[in-house]
Amino acid sequence: LDGKIGNIQILSVTYVNADSPTYVDAGGQWTDATVTIPAVSGATGYYFIPISSNYGAVSQITMNGREVTCIVRNVSGERHTCRVRALAVAYKTV
Repeated sequence: LDGKIGNIQILSVTYVNADSPTYVDAGGQWTDATVTIPAVSGATGYYFIPISSNYGAVSQITMNGREVTCIVRNVSGERHTCRVRALAVAYKTV
């Protein structure tokens, strides 16, 4: 993790879950799948990289500092809550 990529240095990579407590019907979308990325000392920014979702497809990600909100389309045939599994990458500009 100490290597540099261009003008950034990766400080940490962790798994996080953006969860939605609401139930959405088949074909609907969750607009409240959220997570706060854990703070990393020295980080100047964070990336959120979705890996999978239990019942949906991520269509939009909004980040405000460490706060992440996902919009996810329910692609299953039933009513569910949502969990987006992702990588949180903390970096600093060098």
